[in-house]
Amino acid sequence: MGLLPFDDATKAEMEELIKSILATFTTQYVKWTAIYMVKDAQEEALSKEKSKLRLLQRPKDQENSEPLKSGWITKEGGDVKNWKKRFLVAHSNCIPAYYEKESDPSDRKKKPKGVMNLCGYRVNTDPNAGKIRELTKLAEKMKIDISELPKPKEYPPLTFELNHHRRRCYFITCENQTDFDSWVKVFRDVCWRAPGWTIEDTVHRRAFNEAIIRTRWKLGRWGWYSYGGTEEQILSELISDELDWSITGRIYGNIKGPWIIRNQIMKKTRAFIDALVSAAVKPAWAGMNASVKELKPKVAPTLEKAGSEIGKVELELREKITDSVMDTLNPLLQKHVIPHLGGIFEIIRSPMKEASEAVMKYFADTVTSLEIGTTPEEKRVAFRKLDYMPWTMAMWESLRATEGLVDPLYTLGKVFSNIWPWWSVYRAQQRLRNTLDAASYTFEQKIEENPNKESTKDEVMKDFEKDLSLETLQWYADVFKNIIMPPLEGEVMPAVQNILDPLDSAIPDALKQFVNVEDIFAGVLNNLVDEIIGKTLKGLNKAADRSLEDEEDEMRMLRE
Repeated sequence: MGLLPFDDATKAEMEELIKSILATFTTQYVKWTAIYMVKDAQEEALSKEKSKLRLLQRPKDQENSEPLKSGWITKEGGDVKNWKKRFLVAHSNCIPAYYEKESDPSDRKKKPKGVMNLCGYRVNTDPNAGKIRELTKLAEKMKIDISELPKPKEYPPLTFELNHHRRRCYFITCENQTDFDSWVKVFRDVCWRAPGWTIEDTVHRRAFNEAIIRTRWKLGRWGWYSYGGTEEQILSELISDELDWSITGRIYGNIKGPWIIRNQIMKKTRAFIDALVSAAVKPAWAGMNASVKELKPKVAPTLEKAGSEIGKVELELREKITDSVMDTLNPLLQKHVIPHLGGIFEIIRSPMKEASEAVMKYFADTVTSLEIGTTPEEKRVAFRKLDYMPWTMAMWESLRATEGLVDPLYTLGKVFSNIWPWWSVYRAQQRLRNTLDAASYTFEQKIEENPNKESTKDEVMKDFEKDLSLETLQWYADVFKNIIMPPLEGEVMPAVQNILDPLDSAIPDALKQFVNVEDIFAGVLNNLVDEIIGKTLKGLNKAADRSLEDEEDEMRMLRE
């Protein structure tokens, strides 16, 4: 293999492993596409419940197209590692672009110097510490002492990194702390919301994710994982990870010589393997995608007929499971769910309530000061301010209280392992942002019917308050479930397995791949926990509101 540190036999071993993983994934993807076609049709038929939200939701084609943020930054080059000033625009589609001049983004003839597809990336606010961690992992992989490695490059203050463990990383330096904090917040959101999927189809997404999970299981890879990007990128990373675990680790460990030479050989090896994986994945995914597209219309009529029979079987099983497991479930629910809810609620309520009130005040103040005018152009300018509200610095400040959730959630994470503090905070912020956007859109629609700004604002504020309350309660419920469900499931499944096994054996063979007793039981358990959490939350929220009212009454009495 020339300068590469492995022979033809190792290359053949890698090719065989890549071929095997793609074959496993293809089988799983086709199978789960058929299963989710049935499930999707069943769920669509059941999802007739009307939304309780009062505000109007902005249509997708009317979403705000204003940039999330723009401004001058200094960016490290990709191939040539020099630093250049660029005008950076974080577009609302979460695909940032950078330009040579500030006027370039508004000139359609000017193409950006580059764009950033950041699905699967994360923001690292201390790239110097990050490089030390990467070198430590590299030293372990190459079986060398970290003291042999050269001191890593030191990045200037106010630099953050957009990091991916396999793709190009971006290093951005800001002019001051305010810009640094602002860009970090914007990029955290961009990395989370950046588009990855090339196919906008619910069945495809569910089947693809399930096939990734099942393929990892077939490979003996359990536990948490994180992939993001296009389907080709996700599949390539799955294969590259398996090659690392199985083959490339021992290749790197056999590289000899001074560090500079070893590093160059390792880079060439990595580039060769990436090319090998890409050459296999690209045509394989194209073939899978084409086959599934061809398959769907052919099997749809058959699956539709089977759907009604599957639905009957699942309904019967659900009733049998509910009747059979309640005596076992109730004591476990009393032990693992109910005792914890009050304490968790006390921890997470105050920051969320403070942020909700700040967002409502921000909306009310903005509308009060808004000059709407009467001409279409005057209204367009005014509404543009409302459309951009979820992404202003004033909104960031309104959401700041939610960051107070991080430390208590970390503390809870020491007891309950399934807590991701920043993920929970992000979901809270998204709910508040989305509700604010719905309030802005509702105001824009209602002001056309009733030009009286104050009365329209008052009407929208009532619905805004109701929707924020519903969204907040739903967020509390999500946090509760993330905390409670893993330990609960860990005790429940062994306790009910002897009840589920006979029911599983009674399912007709023709329906076994579509009807899963454990999935049905998980749905039953999920509904029971939802019901308990819902009732408990309403009681806790009312009690907290009454307590707050009593405190306010006492304060008024003291002032008087």
